[in-house]
Amino acid sequence: MITDTSRSTYAKAHMLTSQVAQEGGIIGKRRDSAKNSMIPHLLEIFSDPDSFFHALENFRIAAGESEGEFRGNVYGDGDFYKLLEGMVLFGQDISEYAALIERAQEKDGYISTKQIIASRKGQMVRHADQDDFEEYNFGHLFTLTAAAQRMGQGETLLRVSKKAADYLYNRYLMALRDKKAMSAVCPSHYMGLAELYRLTGEDRYLSALKAALELRKYVLNGTDDNQDEIPLLEQREMRGHAVRATYLYAGVADLCLETGDEALEQVLLSCWDDMVNKKMYITGGLGALYTGASPFGDLINSKRVHQAFGYEYQLPNITAYNETCASLGGIMWASRMFQLFPESRYIDYIERAAYNLAFAAVSPDGNKYFYENMLRRTREVGYFLMWPRERSDTFKCFCCPTNLSRFMAHLPQYAFFTGDDALYTGLYMPCKTHVSLKNGAEFDIEEVTDYPWDGHVSFNIKNWNNTPFRLLARVPAFNGGGFRELDINAPEITFDMTPRLIRAQAKLEENESSVCVMRGPIVYCAEDENLSGLYLPANAEFAEEKADICGETVIRLKTRGWRLSSTPAGLYEEVGETALIEQEISLIPYFEWDNSGFKEMRIWIPVRYDIKKSSNEV
Repeated sequence: MITDTSRSTYAKAHMLTSQVAQEGGIIGKRRDSAKNSMIPHLLEIFSDPDSFFHALENFRIAAGESEGEFRGNVYGDGDFYKLLEGMVLFGQDISEYAALIERAQEKDGYISTKQIIASRKGQMVRHADQDDFEEYNFGHLFTLTAAAQRMGQGETLLRVSKKAADYLYNRYLMALRDKKAMSAVCPSHYMGLAELYRLTGEDRYLSALKAALELRKYVLNGTDDNQDEIPLLEQREMRGHAVRATYLYAGVADLCLETGDEALEQVLLSCWDDMVNKKMYITGGLGALYTGASPFGDLINSKRVHQAFGYEYQLPNITAYNETCASLGGIMWASRMFQLFPESRYIDYIERAAYNLAFAAVSPDGNKYFYENMLRRTREVGYFLMWPRERSDTFKCFCCPTNLSRFMAHLPQYAFFTGDDALYTGLYMPCKTHVSLKNGAEFDIEEVTDYPWDGHVSFNIKNWNNTPFRLLARVPAFNGGGFRELDINAPEITFDMTPRLIRAQAKLEENESSVCVMRGPIVYCAEDENLSGLYLPANAEFAEEKADICGETVIRLKTRGWRLSSTPAGLYEEVGETALIEQEISLIPYFEWDNSGFKEMRIWIPVRYDIKKSSNEV
């Protein structure tokens, strides 16, 4: 979701509000797939009155234009808004849907179809259960509106959103007066209210955001799952539901961009460091645990969590949860952190999560999806896992596919960020745009690259008005990090893309004595019928070859390694005469896995080191 911080007092960098034209490369391929396949597929599902999702029909029933009952998920309105956001950003006409949404809205501004439909029969009151996701639905309406306004289709939705935000504003003020505890799950409305404030300039929407966050302090018997057991200002580590956490902190970052609240900035910095240094998967995945008890509880006060952060370094591979929306929330948070603190590490996270999680979560044709994103798949696990272990074209929770559809539409806007007298490069991709800086510099810029397969990036600058500016190229962490100022007369930069072996912190028990192969920002994996007992040499050298996987040209890596001649059949077994057998090992980009039938897959592979004599040996 793009933020317009061009008038935000405390933003030190800004996302471009001008459109970035992008085509070509792997990003172009994935965007084409999203526009031409994913979005039509999702729209068909959401428009089918007989489907489980029933989203469009729910709006028709709420508007009094159709008969029936509410069906589908309580967060279905919000997921439908995300789909529409992707559609409008790809230039598709959504006026028909915007008009229907307006007809469904209550006179006082309230809009959530489950409650509207039920209220006509006296079956339900509003805000009876925070797990009804009402504010979540509101929030995605607001961000849809901001996107639609930028694309010239926001007039109807802006009327709807202002009425809905006024409803929330009045509700929050009354709650503050009464010191009434109030929280919300997956709080997209924090980001939404901030963007509505930026869009309209009306202070009450910023006041609504402040009030919504302040009301959290009155929560009694809060939970790690919803990040409201500990007061917001005291939070220093990532706990609980990963999507709720990243949405929360993204919204807090939005508030800091407008107010410069240093106490909240400290919360953000501490939680961010805890996440990326102790609880993040190498793919950018977030939220290691399935359903269970919070590891931060105790014998007496255990608390339920799901799709949640665990202890420091608790990052299992086979049972990694890593909901797609959590990493997309992480990207939203990272982009706001960069605008607060323009450090390359925040863009590095966006790059890591985009290539290695978001792209892996959807098939190249755009029609099959992962809800959770494991780092290892074995032929059998021997126990029940709640989500399919291969991509599926449909499941009973479509928050992730719709979130992916709008992310793919937004991707080009991550190419550049602006400072007062500088243009920062973000994600590298072939693209072009017009830039206007605060110091008066104006120019057109074209980026030419085949990144991430080739490390060379060059820029063509045209129609420059000669007002001086700095072009600051992000140096990815795998090449040292930071920014390098380029010569405006010959702007280019080249990164070393040599494959490398990555090892994990010793406390990350799952991956001790194992390595992950990366080339540039891309995580690689092995995929084959049987991957038990595989070993890589610590000094592995890789041959690179171009490969076509489902119409996408990628680089495959090959090297020599070993496999154990046998692996245990039971829980424990004597080693016996087990030997290492040399063999070729082929690796593909992780985001291309699960496209050739049901096979085993692993990212982390045990490593065999050379024996080095100690200095005390003769």
